[in-house]
Amino acid sequence: MSRAGRRICGDLAVDRCTLRNRRVEICRSSVSPFDLDVTAGHRVRDLLDPSPRADKGEAMRFLMMHRLDERVPEAWNPSQEFIEKMGVFIQDSIDKGILITAEGVHPSEKGALVRKTRGAAINATDGPFTEAKEVIGGFALINAKDRAEAVEFAKSYAGLFDEVEVEVRQVFEFDDSPSPA
Repeated sequence: MSRAGRRICGDLAVDRCTLRNRRVEICRSSVSPFDLDVTAGHRVRDLLDPSPRADKGEAMRFLMMHRLDERVPEAWNPSQEFIEKMGVFIQDSIDKGILITAEGVHPSEKGALVRKTRGAAINATDGPFTEAKEVIGGFALINAKDRAEAVEFAKSYAGLFDEVEVEVRQVFEFDDSPSPA
């Protein structure tokens, strides 16, 4: 994405850029983070990930969340060898059009858990989450033609770690909503 300019509109900063040879404006709020393509008839996701739906014979999006035991020292301090293997894996996945985005997260001591139970108040608990054996270590958003392909990709990803659990979930798209009766 190449930036072509920026303008301020209320408390929104609007970045003008060229994305996949199309002029778009992306709004960024100073109040809460979000991206919004304000070009009529287009969504940012469609420009960044123009993959149509699998039920039309094409790719779907899947979220992969990896969990690890944060008590293991290398969980938050990976070796140089691991970093290099992960870098090659990520670049290869991007080049193949599979990986949309991926991020690791900080240990749970820097996080919080917000919980609301039916009929009760909302509670927030600061980390670390000592009661949890495994915590989320990161996530990836991928394109795959179906769940089986997403699971195979998750297996390749898991192979980079000594010990990890990877949950694979299909992203709920607007088109997945039931039609009004």
